[in-house]
Amino acid sequence: MGDEPLSAHGTRRLIDAVVRRRSRRAADRLVRAYYDALLRFVSRQVRDADEADAIVQESFIAALRSLSSYDPDKGAFATWLYRIATYKVIDWRRARPAQALSVDDVGVSPSEPRFGQNVPSQAADADLLERIGASIANEDERTQVIWRLRIYERMSFPEISAVMDMPEPAVKARHYRLLSRIRKEFGDEYE
Repeated sequence: MGDEPLSAHGTRRLIDAVVRRRSRRAADRLVRAYYDALLRFVSRQVRDADEADAIVQESFIAALRSLSSYDPDKGAFATWLYRIATYKVIDWRRARPAQALSVDDVGVSPSEPRFGQNVPSQAADADLLERIGASIANEDERTQVIWRLRIYERMSFPEISAVMDMPEPAVKARHYRLLSRIRKEFGDEYE
């Protein structure tokens, strides 16, 4: 469905056309340009293709309705969309039973030590990852958004800081506090 990526200037022109002239064509172009990337992001978290597609559609509807509030000085349009989609995923998780995670879901990044490398069996892995997922779902929304952007989208701390409109040290503190708590709570199950 996706078209070629838009430049920041091209994106801005389309946003202006949607906001000022209510151009359906410009709105369609925006959706097509960012659809595939947003679907990949949501699919990594939801794992059900139909549900992921529905969440992406809800995300675009919400984005188009509030497009006039988008501020390019606070971050790229794509990161603004990721933020909307992240909140839609959080809402979806609250409304449905917990979904099992994969080992990749609890990793951090290539430069950080992996949490969960020595999983003894797939059955134990599935149970443990489900409990970790439930634990993360109990965190406040901002911490969940930071976690999801870091883990699923592999965003850097400066990028997350821009998306969340938070100082980078605050983003890092929330992320590492959560990671430390998860390691403390579940780490011994890997030995």
